[in-house]
Amino acid sequence: MEPSPTRAHAPPYRCCRLGLRHQEEAEQAKGPEDKQKFQGGIMPLSAAAKRTKNTVVGDYMSSDSGTPPMDLNQPMYEDESSGTPMSSQHPIGVNAAKNKGKAKAISSQAPDRVPNMKEKPQPPHLVFLPSGIGNPATFFRLAAAMAAPRSCRVTFINVQPHPVDSDFASQPGVELLDVDMLADTDVATTISDDPFIAHVATTNRSLYQLTPILASLRASAVFSDFAIAATLSQISADLNIPLLVVSTTSVKFLAVPRLLSQDPNVFSDSAEEIEVQGMPSIPKANIPAAWLKKSSTNHLLTEYLVPNARALSRVRGILFNTFDWFEQETLAALNRSQPPLFPIGPLQPYQKLGGHQHFLTWLSEKPAKSVVYINFGSQEVISEDQMRELRKGLEICGYHYLWVIAQGTACFERRDNGMIVKGGVDQERVLTDPAIGVFVNQCEWKSIMQAAWEGVPVLAWPQHGDQMMNAEAVEKTDLGIWMKEWNSRGEEVVDRDEIGRVVRQTMEDLDINKAAMIARERAREAYEIGGSSQKAFDKVMQMFTSSNN
Repeated sequence: MEPSPTRAHAPPYRCCRLGLRHQEEAEQAKGPEDKQKFQGGIMPLSAAAKRTKNTVVGDYMSSDSGTPPMDLNQPMYEDESSGTPMSSQHPIGVNAAKNKGKAKAISSQAPDRVPNMKEKPQPPHLVFLPSGIGNPATFFRLAAAMAAPRSCRVTFINVQPHPVDSDFASQPGVELLDVDMLADTDVATTISDDPFIAHVATTNRSLYQLTPILASLRASAVFSDFAIAATLSQISADLNIPLLVVSTTSVKFLAVPRLLSQDPNVFSDSAEEIEVQGMPSIPKANIPAAWLKKSSTNHLLTEYLVPNARALSRVRGILFNTFDWFEQETLAALNRSQPPLFPIGPLQPYQKLGGHQHFLTWLSEKPAKSVVYINFGSQEVISEDQMRELRKGLEICGYHYLWVIAQGTACFERRDNGMIVKGGVDQERVLTDPAIGVFVNQCEWKSIMQAAWEGVPVLAWPQHGDQMMNAEAVEKTDLGIWMKEWNSRGEEVVDRDEIGRVVRQTMEDLDINKAAMIARERAREAYEIGGSSQKAFDKVMQMFTSSNN
């Protein structure tokens, strides 16, 4: 689990709706101005209006400090009074949370001198644009890994009001841009009453407001996620910027949207399993139930899964927080078609500035392999009755336990043989402690990769979404065990005696511990110099370094 994020403060710039005058201009303008290159990295207003689906980007920006409007037809220079580059005031509500060095004037005019052929090529400029739908931790880690360690210039566009981890915001080589987009909620609410679908639709329809920002940044590539792949692939194609998708789940889970993109009715027959060429079949029971509903009103399929899955063929690659050994068969099967898949994990944490947490002292005092660690993530869906039976089962299992409950005010609660922690924890620091013997979790993919890196056996208890397929990977690699019968019972509560017995058996199973240590060795081999994950990283970097030389 990532530390509790802290929102980066930004001045309250906001973009404004396009007025009638600019709507007419956008419709009627046919002159060469609309076709010329962006001057100073900014589109002429009429072109910007057309690009942004009738949304003003830079018509004027207001702020509490009284910042005057920008002249879109002038190059951008450093603001001498504040030391902040004017290039950070992009034509939408933006705050440059970090700017290193001095910004020079940006101009589209030809240089006055012939460039020195011996000058070093400019480093790749990588833009990270997560949708804000889902956990951004994978993006934070990947962006930090691409910045100073690989000599890339990284701009992280944070679509408000989603918070950013304060430790990530302080990473060298990372510039944070907070963007407050105006949401087109009227259209979204007419599509579906489902809050998730409405949010996805709103986000996608608002993305066009970012077109001038992406143009002005002159990016080598954009990294985004599945939720906005369809819209962003069109925008990036218009701007001639390569788009890569960053996956936050297992490779196998991607196979399902791919099948849907080829045939939206693939789940309509009565077969219990879905056949996928080159890899084991997928039980329907492991696929989210909402995906299986064949209906024209199933907007999860029509508005989210199918269009975004079809857009994957237009991206330059998909990056996964996994490693070749862990999903070798699935990677081989899916890499037979485009786009290429890049297993670059397990992604490592960036430098943390947080202090010592009290429970770590308690944990460090416990013997090796004597503590059961329980964490069901930030979206716990376990019933109160099941929570009670789990607590009782931990008390009778015969081992110490550390149970993290993400919800609620941060606090510590000592028990006879355990401790309950409410609020966020640094999960890496927990899993590195030799006292941890087993990790009980719901199979969030990030947690599985962290367990594999440390060689901690997993007792998989998936709850929803991609977690069933993630649990398959745990079972297949022998990183741990999956009690399938607990899931097959539906809402039936698993009693304390059974929980205590299974936890105790897992803690004492030497074969499981040995297999988990093998996974640890393979994970570290993949991430070291010359390993499969580093080679995948190199292939991704070659896309940009070759074009910048």
